[in-house]
Amino acid sequence: MRHFISFKDFTAGEILEIVELSLKIKRDFKNGIKEESFKDRVLAMIFEGNSTRTRLAFDCSSYQLGG
Repeated sequence: MRHFISFKDFTAGEILEIVELSLKIKRDFKNGIKEESFKDRVLAMIFEGNSTRTRLAFDCSSYQLGG
């Protein structure tokens, strides 16, 4: 597994693949097709400061992906 820390860590082709996958997942979600990439997985989030909006966005998106 690779972590997305910086764009410099990825080739242009890899970034394009990530964007295309995200567009597919978004399109499928709008069409009622549920993605379950996070099914049976645990997601840990560590924030440097208080960020309720960011935390809720991550919570909602991980739930939508089966977490």
